[in-house]
Amino acid sequence: MCATKTVPGDFTIFDKITINEGSLTIQGLFDYLQEKYKVEVSLLSTGKFSLYNAYLPGGKNKDRLPKKIEDVYDQVCGKVITCSCTDFA
Repeated sequence: MCATKTVPGDFTIFDKITINEGSLTIQGLFDYLQEKYKVEVSLLSTGKFSLYNAYLPGGKNKDRLPKKIEDVYDQVCGKVITCSCTDFA
């Protein structure tokens, strides 16, 4: 199992950060988090849905990286994302 890094160091799974960068692709979000917090993201999920999972065999989710987060959310969850939706983990 790999090490877990929280930013800031005292964050828990119940804390969140707010990103006000407008509409981002999944890769854009990962790049932003790498640049700002020096973290590498391998899983993006919301509720019971995985929007991106780097651990799937054959790079199954790789085609989602250049897509807008809201488009992948709609595709995976079957719902249109709203501005008030802030439950990504």
